[in-house]
Amino acid sequence: MDLRDLATLVAIAENGSLEAAARTLHVTASAVSQRLAKLEDSFGDLLIIREQPTRLTMTGEALMRTARQIDLLLHEARQQVGQVTETGTITVAVHHDSLAAWFVPALIMFQAETNRMLEILAVDHTRTRSLLRAGSVAAAISSDPDPLPGCEVDPIGVLRYWAVSSTDKASSAQEGTLPVIFFEKEDTPTSAALARKTNSPLSAVRCYIPSVTDIEAAVMRGAGWAVLPEPLIADKLAKGDLVALDDEPALEISLFLHSWRSESRAIKSLRNAIQQAFSAAAKR
Repeated sequence: MDLRDLATLVAIAENGSLEAAARTLHVTASAVSQRLAKLEDSFGDLLIIREQPTRLTMTGEALMRTARQIDLLLHEARQQVGQVTETGTITVAVHHDSLAAWFVPALIMFQAETNRMLEILAVDHTRTRSLLRAGSVAAAISSDPDPLPGCEVDPIGVLRYWAVSSTDKASSAQEGTLPVIFFEKEDTPTSAALARKTNSPLSAVRCYIPSVTDIEAAVMRGAGWAVLPEPLIADKLAKGDLVALDDEPALEISLFLHSWRSESRAIKSLRNAIQQAFSAAAKR
């Protein structure tokens, strides 16, 4: 397999068209088309759905993951023999709650150990795995335990969510006169908390703040009650700045780390950093 052909597939997927890929690769569109045809002949299957923008087929996604892994391993090999000095970038999909609550120490540990940059794509925990399937990221934190082809799955732990308010607004929250703050309309933790409160008064007033840390700040200032991940609010609950509205968590989500099945040192370091960061957050 010609590595240039794999690079061409990556360029098409990243740029959304054969013409844009040609400009990125500094070759003609005809050359891009020929390389793609060669790959498709080799695999006996279509790799690209030719629409605007182009989309990878299932076979194309599998090959895309392989192309990314080969590129990473080649980069590490070139580093070992002194052919390159730049560190390169690893991309990981992380859901918003984990990013706000516990993931930043993993970022710090990973970059300190590998001297690599880590690019984070923040999406809902139900969507991270699709980015790994498409070859867009090297790893993803997901609530789905089922492995993807060519990938490993490691359990991370259970992320607990609590319905909370500021201490001075707790009675208003329980009476149903305090607004409820959602991250988005499809807010699973908050919806779970509302379901638990079916026998209690509920405020009809809702607001939406698409930032976990800003929701926390709004709750602290008495703007409403919300459901937030435990590692983010544990210290404030202990100090009495926030109060839990129920005796039990509103929701518990098991998290799993999906990553390429690879001997890359960077991937191994990323797995280790994520496990350590979550374990430390869970002990707080």
